[in-house]
Amino acid sequence: MEDHYKILGIDRDAKPEEVKKAYFVMAKKYHPDSGDETEIKKFHEVAEAYKVLSDKDSRKAYDSSLKPLDEGLKKVESEPVHKSAHTSKRASYRDVELKAFHRNRFKKAVFRVAGFSLLIGLIGYFAAVIIGGAGLSGGIAGFLIGFSLSIHKNFKVESFFDSKKKQKTFRIFTWVLFLIGLGYFVWLIAS
Repeated sequence: MEDHYKILGIDRDAKPEEVKKAYFVMAKKYHPDSGDETEIKKFHEVAEAYKVLSDKDSRKAYDSSLKPLDEGLKKVESEPVHKSAHTSKRASYRDVELKAFHRNRFKKAVFRVAGFSLLIGLIGYFAAVIIGGAGLSGGIAGFLIGFSLSIHKNFKVESFFDSKKKQKTFRIFTWVLFLIGLGYFVWLIAS
């Protein structure tokens, strides 16, 4: 189990005001807007630590749970501390909460990509009709342009493909889609 006091960077006898101040400093430092996985995980650890230490009763229970843990760590030298952290209920709850956060963030990103792609597709449809081309082809070309532009803005390719070769192939694929969509409008204007 991780030490909530260490996570917030405070002493065990810290006053509630100090706990709150430390939480705000750490939450600001590791806010999940950056999208960095380690900072998001650290932010959840900070939030969990504050949740436990800010409530008087839960802090008292947590402090009493540390005493046997401190004694046990002195006695047991062979088992690493990180193994016990993964099997604790608190760690598994944090993992479930983190997965739910990522799933929710993924859904929002999918809706942003789809919405932007459809919007650009609709603009492409009307642009093709105005220029004198086929509206459906313009819509598809606009959708391809919108998709290729928004996919890299909303997703990290590294999170889907582990090898550099697959990442490069995906990037090339999306840029080919972009060039196909753009090429249609260039061809339409030129003819």
